[in-house]
Amino acid sequence: MSRRLSILAILAILTSKLWLVSAVVINSHGRVPQRRALPRVRRRCPPRMAMVSGHVFLNPLQYYNGLLTSQPLLTNCLTAATLAVVSDSVAQSFTRQPAKPASLTAPAVLEATKHDYTRSAWMALWGFTVSGLMCSAWFAWLNSIFPAHDLSLGGAFRKVCLNQLVMSPTLNTLFFTFTTFTRPDRTQVGVSRLDLLRAKLVKDLIPTIKKSTIYWGSIQIVNFVCIPPKYTMLYTNVGFLIWTIYISLIGFRAVKVNAPK
Repeated sequence: MSRRLSILAILAILTSKLWLVSAVVINSHGRVPQRRALPRVRRRCPPRMAMVSGHVFLNPLQYYNGLLTSQPLLTNCLTAATLAVVSDSVAQSFTRQPAKPASLTAPAVLEATKHDYTRSAWMALWGFTVSGLMCSAWFAWLNSIFPAHDLSLGGAFRKVCLNQLVMSPTLNTLFFTFTTFTRPDRTQVGVSRLDLLRAKLVKDLIPTIKKSTIYWGSIQIVNFVCIPPKYTMLYTNVGFLIWTIYISLIGFRAVKVNAPK
């Protein structure tokens, strides 16, 4: 009984102390203090992430235009590499053979030819270095000789002629060399790559140059007369998107060479 009374006395003392403290606080502040709510922290994207989400998804053309202004060379090179892969993928789809079921003449099932990702990687390298880097340097030099701000129709025609005279044989020869030395040609046993390249140039170079002159002549006359210099490479890359489909079909087409005896 004495133990219970002592516990009740201690609880009464503590209760009175709490009431006294509460009374002092109420008298000094006029209100009972409340716990301050912690500020709500909003999760925000980093500035770069916000810029990407705001420009890429909402206005991709404006974002790409900003990249052309801030990083023109890198943007043009990456664009050319991407378009080269897309064009070559379309070219591969044209030559891809579907699977064939077994028959009396062919008892085994012929599997469908698959996409050549190694070839796509090589085409990305070609687009980045040649269509992007090399052509950007070439057009920068060409624009220094024929400035776009006071270019007449006659000057644009001379600019197109110089461009075709230099770039058409150069790029087509480089591309046929590139495809000859990067494709895994297992059908020409005993034939060197140089022999394959020689046969390729003899068969396809001149016809390709003729088609290139007609196609790129019409593309570049519009480019040099109507397109601002900032978008010269972008317009050219769009032209490459169509041209690379054709040149990829021709470049990766095998040529037969008789093996030396």
